[in-house]
Amino acid sequence: MARFCLPEGSNLALNLASWVFAHSSFALPVDRLLETTQWIAFYHPKPSYPLHFLFVPKKAIANLSEVDASDPGLINGLVVIVMQWVNQFDLQSRS
Repeated sequence: MARFCLPEGSNLALNLASWVFAHSSFALPVDRLLETTQWIAFYHPKPSYPLHFLFVPKKAIANLSEVDASDPGLINGLVVIVMQWVNQFDLQSRS
């Protein structure tokens, strides 16, 4: 079976995933918790824990340490939606 491998350091996968989340998130077959202009939150399709969900930015970033300081709204938006789910699922009492 032939395999397609991206060259090391290629951003193709990151760019493709970013485009899908930014422009076609409505077509993703996931159980959505929340969607904002900057983030989509959904239940993990193959959860490892009883309560396992993902928060994915619609902007292409490799990891949170690469968020540009000129875009504080991205991290601020993440904190807001995470706190909503901490409260909704009463996660503080679960430890």
